[in-house]
Amino acid sequence: MINLLDEVKQLKLTIEESNSILILTHTSPDGDALGSVVALKEIIQKMGKTPECLLDDTPPNRFPHLTGEFTVSQSVTQCYDLVILVDCADRTRTGVTYPAPKTLACIDHHISNPKDMDINIVNPSASATAEIVYSLLSIWEIQCDAFIASAIYTGILTDTGGFLFTNTTKRTHEIVAKLLEYPFDRNKITRISFLEKSMTYSILYAHLFDTLTELKEIKTVIGFIDYETYTKYETTTDDTDGLSGALRNISGIECAVLLTEREKGIIKGSIRTNESIDANQLAQLFGGGGHMRAAGFKTTKTVTEIKETIYERLSSCQ
Repeated sequence: MINLLDEVKQLKLTIEESNSILILTHTSPDGDALGSVVALKEIIQKMGKTPECLLDDTPPNRFPHLTGEFTVSQSVTQCYDLVILVDCADRTRTGVTYPAPKTLACIDHHISNPKDMDINIVNPSASATAEIVYSLLSIWEIQCDAFIASAIYTGILTDTGGFLFTNTTKRTHEIVAKLLEYPFDRNKITRISFLEKSMTYSILYAHLFDTLTELKEIKTVIGFIDYETYTKYETTTDDTDGLSGALRNISGIECAVLLTEREKGIIKGSIRTNESIDANQLAQLFGGGGHMRAAGFKTTKTVTEIKETIYERLSSCQ
């Protein structure tokens, strides 16, 4: 049985003994991924080390207070002493190839995490990976500051849907209360996280209702953005962020699935559910995973095949 506290202490020791450290997260990073990586980078810097943070693509524009901390690269040749995967349950989802490090660690809160790395700091009960990163501060006796607080706040805020999702706990609010003791613009972070949307987002939102499939008997809606539409509007991941959540808010819906064909023949699925459906289990049908209320996958199956698979699974659970 893995003892989380022992794993946390082991990671600190490994950081102290490492001369080269690389921090990675999943492709198309959200606020929790970005905020957790940036906070962790700053914490490690306070320990006297200089970690590198890589993304496989240009970071999203929605979080300008975070994205300047990253370098874009899809491949590195250096063999690092320590590679830390943050908010990433699967080492293949970083989009970055790298030689096997001396030590591979993971900090994550996804229920689908297999805990198969050298160091596994995985807590599915945490509201966000940023909540786990916050706990490192006290255990490692590192002083928080306004920048770290803003990064952790961004991660928790976005992964709890502005504290609306069921993963929001008493501890979540206690941590946020501590973070707000530091001077950063929380109102701006809230605005850019939830209220500001691009024109492309609005166009795609309207487009979705022309493609929407409603499966009333299983309280599910499925929307599709095909490759031609995606490329026509020069869509970015910023433009599609939040669309699946918007579909879930339709009255009477328990499950919303957004299918996006970002590459020809490859569909990315984003699943959001309410109380009666496990999003993680649905995503696993297509090789993906995540949380009970939010999960994702990538597949070469057709839209028709995806719809049929979802219908069959949810119908059998009625």
